[in-house]
Amino acid sequence: MANKEDLSQILQLQKECSQSEAEIYNNFYIPPLQQDIYALENEYIKCTFLKAVFGEEIVGSVRGFSDGATYFAGKLIVKKIAIGLLCN
Repeated sequence: MANKEDLSQILQLQKECSQSEAEIYNNFYIPPLQQDIYALENEYIKCTFLKAVFGEEIVGSVRGFSDGATYFAGKLIVKKIAIGLLCN
């Protein structure tokens, strides 16, 4: 599980992972790029954050919430160079 101290690294990863989507659509105002640390901290209060770590670096994260019976996964981000590492 990710903790509050991980949020700045998760936010940076989110922005890195969203760059290619922004370039495809030529729109750099998509929500993942506009989210700031304060909004992420507010989301942290409401959601469960998980992280994937390689060495000391966070290379992936997913966040979501439960309604008691079902878990709803939200944003899933994986650092491009880590995709092969996590799948092996």
